[in-house]
Amino acid sequence: MGLDATIATYRSTFDSRASTIRWVLTTGLKMFLQLWFSKRPMFWIPEGWVPGVVEWGLAFPRAPRGSVSIQVWSFAVGQVVATLVAVGLWVWTQVVMARKATTKAPVAAMGKTAAEKKAD
Repeated sequence: MGLDATIATYRSTFDSRASTIRWVLTTGLKMFLQLWFSKRPMFWIPEGWVPGVVEWGLAFPRAPRGSVSIQVWSFAVGQVVATLVAVGLWVWTQVVMARKATTKAPVAAMGKTAAEKKAD
């Protein structure tokens, strides 16, 4: 077995283990928490604030009616985080693009610039 094959084997093993650990710490943890706390309310909604059907939907699938379930809460938090990340990336790209637009292009180190060539 050559050195390249050995390195490829170690890399494959590392990638597999790293992927498994990442899945357990993110998706696996979320699934465990949703299963463990599925019947417990995250918080209660004051009575009469929303119609009965919305109350039922917020408690879906197993939390008591009139409360917000962990499934609904984790979905809402995920959407807010995704939106904040998207807005942050948009702002960052706008700042970077604005900086690029205000930065002048460097003068050609050798030869004439296009404007100088045109003038000749």
